[in-house]
Amino acid sequence: MKNTLILLISIALISCQHKKTTASFHQLDITYSSGWGKRFSVIIDSTGKVILGERWADRTFFSAQLDDQDLLKLDSAYRQTPFESYDSTYYKDDGTDAYSYKVVLPAFNNKAVYVYGEMEPGSLKLFMECVIEIVDRLSPVPADTAVIFESHKGFYPPQPPIK
Repeated sequence: MKNTLILLISIALISCQHKKTTASFHQLDITYSSGWGKRFSVIIDSTGKVILGERWADRTFFSAQLDDQDLLKLDSAYRQTPFESYDSTYYKDDGTDAYSYKVVLPAFNNKAVYVYGEMEPGSLKLFMECVIEIVDRLSPVPADTAVIFESHKGFYPPQPPIK
């Protein structure tokens, strides 16, 4: 009887332990520029750990943790976005400063999708809107780390020489 009670209590304790929410993606590496104001690079892993770079010139980094709700929302947007079928570039230069972003996906052999202007497929645009919304809500703290954002490499084309 005593052994049965101990077994039942053990099972109850094991089943009540909090399960950590994880996403279906391993890691997302994203750089975004609104054209004039907002710009950031971010790495988000499957547990919701975030490394954020906002000031590219002085290489300042921040860290944050997504709550379960934001991680699930991001994962849902990710699963609804068929990255594997996208082209590598969606570019529209109509002479205006447009938003641009680049998403690098390690799970797809570091596939990169770059967007400039409003030429991207709808599901990709919705995915990026989700990312921006989540990044805007973060409460990042300075991080004693340095990372290289793959999405920032080649983000801005080289400037032509001044004549």
